[in-house]
Amino acid sequence: MLEVQGLEVKVEGKKIVKNASFTLKPGEIILLMGPNGSGKTTLLRALAGDPRLEVSGKIILDGEDITHLDPVERFRKGLFLTFQIVPDFEGLRVKDILE
Repeated sequence: MLEVQGLEVKVEGKKIVKNASFTLKPGEIILLMGPNGSGKTTLLRALAGDPRLEVSGKIILDGEDITHLDPVERFRKGLFLTFQIVPDFEGLRVKDILE
């Protein structure tokens, strides 16, 4: 389960995400919608642990607060950001690329 509690994200001192809170239960799919520039990608980058962002609030994955873990540790726990359109590499399966 992924819980986001009061997440605020700043980029170069400018607040982009303000008080984002939601819960994503196992097997559940949610849709994140909004106009260009509304903070969707910034929110996802914060969840993945982009070190260029200033993040406050909490990101809890399976009961563990991962807010301050680096991106590699989040990846090992199964939380990462990938391309919107996965690149096609001749002879490689998506599984191979992710591994």
